[in-house]
Amino acid sequence: MPNAVPTVMYKRWAAAISYGATGVQARTDGADAKILAFFEMALRFRVVTELEVGASIGGSFSRSFGFAEIQADVRYRIVPERPWNPFLYGSGGIATWSPEDTSHLVLRVGAGLERRFKQWAFDARVELTRVSADDTAPERPTEERYGVWAASLSMAALYYWGSGGHSLRRHGVP
Repeated sequence: MPNAVPTVMYKRWAAAISYGATGVQARTDGADAKILAFFEMALRFRVVTELEVGASIGGSFSRSFGFAEIQADVRYRIVPERPWNPFLYGSGGIATWSPEDTSHLVLRVGAGLERRFKQWAFDARVELTRVSADDTAPERPTEERYGVWAASLSMAALYYWGSGGHSLRRHGVP
């Protein structure tokens, strides 16, 4: 079919590298806010046109402070067949402040806008992250004892691949 246009389902897999800045504050009175560098690598699979599932590993760090995390992700694309497509996402997983630290529950929600080309895409996101507290360790730093809220602004470069059948749709992103 010479006029067939592949849909986003044609390339179901995506790998992403993200970077940005995170503002972190412990959940206690008088805690100082800190700005950290944010980094993440993710792998996602498109289940249906609007829904992607995946896994990500990353964290927010400075020279002397930060946390690493691994999460399971769900992403909902509002208009997936358009070159500019907004999305909403949520994640849950574990985070750690140091190699000796126990794991903490981490949850995040966010929204973003992606510009997709044939196989490459770029996105900008804003997200809110919550890392749970560890009140059983009074000698730990404030952030570990009380948990933190973190707000992030980030950008990502994505690569899409995979194979699938062509679509008879006249509109879409090749």
